Amino acid sequence: MQLAGPYRRWEHTHRLTPVANGTEIYDRVLYRLPYEPLAGVLAPVTVRPWLRAIFDYRARGTAARLR
Repeated sequence: MQLAGPYRRWEHTHRLTPVANGTEIYDRVLYRLPYEPLAGVLAPVTVRPWLRAIFDYRARGTAARLR
């Protein structure tokens, strides 16, 4: 849980699950933006692409380290 930062709410949890030939990493992110409801309208073009980019980067880095 976020104690300080730009979001009204930020919770990021991980779940690691054994699967055939490895481990599945699952992330759950719950957030609330300041200035809602306007911010909620902007989230699809701001926060969501940013989060997607972060997790895509981590997936590539993780895969590269495990080869």
